[in-house]
Amino acid sequence: MAQGMSKAVQAMAAACLALFLLLLTVEVVESTEYKVGESGGWSIDAATWAAGKTFYVGDTLSRAPAPAIKPSSGDSILPTIQAPSPLLQQLRYYLPTMAQGMSKVVQANFSCLVLLLLLLLAVEIVESVEYKIGDDRGWSLEAASWADGKIFYVGDTLYFKYTPGQHSLMVVDREVYETCNWDPNAPMFRAGSNLIELLEGYNYFISTVNDDCTRGMKLAIEGESLDE
Repeated sequence: MAQGMSKAVQAMAAACLALFLLLLTVEVVESTEYKVGESGGWSIDAATWAAGKTFYVGDTLSRAPAPAIKPSSGDSILPTIQAPSPLLQQLRYYLPTMAQGMSKVVQANFSCLVLLLLLLLAVEIVESVEYKIGDDRGWSLEAASWADGKIFYVGDTLYFKYTPGQHSLMVVDREVYETCNWDPNAPMFRAGSNLIELLEGYNYFISTVNDDCTRGMKLAIEGESLDE
């Protein structure tokens, strides 16, 4: 289950990154500035200037700044009025546009982060379940039927609780599970408390103390994958 959810998280992160890069690209290429009438500026001759051109939403139309008016001798002195500089005109347009564009980027990425966070929280909640083998009885002769009717997934944890010296725990293959003929040199647990994480497919366990295995103290649990 953890592996399946991990793939989902990776896919979500990749989608968020792709959306972020796409929105940044849109902001870079979204507008073009045109000087109306070009060298002739905004004039009577500008009526035909737009013929054959293609314009898009967000493009900027600018004109040549009006000349400053200087008073002649004898005229009253008034403040000289000048058109805004080209830089100021661009800032007046681009600052709101950039703010709006960056707002879209922030909103989109915030949404992705929220979804990613929720998915990560879901992973923490469902990525694994811990089962105590045999419940209150623990790992004992009665544990063979404990798993009946239960569904287990890859990554779930099995908690084996038993009395040291009376029982043990060994992870084996199907042949040893069926025959109870184990290798005495194989790894064995005797501490009385063990956690085993389920792998995909069937997982086999036996007790090797005395005749526990032949008396039925063994367990076969299938770990299912969510990817299927």
